[in-house]
Amino acid sequence: EDVRETAVRQHVPTIEFTRKFAEKYNYKMLRPLLVYAVCSYIVAAVYAIPPYEVPKAKIDVYAKGFEVSIPDEEGITLFAFHGKLNEEMNGLEAGTWARDITKAKNGRWTFRD
Repeated sequence: EDVRETAVRQHVPTIEFTRKFAEKYNYKMLRPLLVYAVCSYIVAAVYAIPPYEVPKAKIDVYAKGFEVSIPDEEGITLFAFHGKLNEEMNGLEAGTWARDITKAKNGRWTFRD
């Protein structure tokens, strides 16, 4: 038997109940309740996701240049470094140094200058 047919057959009572419920009660009255229920579900799902914690950056300064790196973790696909020396960054500006690192090497995402 087709899996889709089984799924439909299992949900027929639910579909029939929903149709009868909508016929019995005015759908326009139920619409705000349905919108509220869906929105509540989405908000609950979003807050159930644990927040992402950015890995601690390692900064190495050399006689000529420096390195900034973070450890490679599952899910990281890009390390974007933007910086200035002794100046504040304004919003999303590029800064003196701006580079996208697209590959981790030796277990770290590293910007070198």
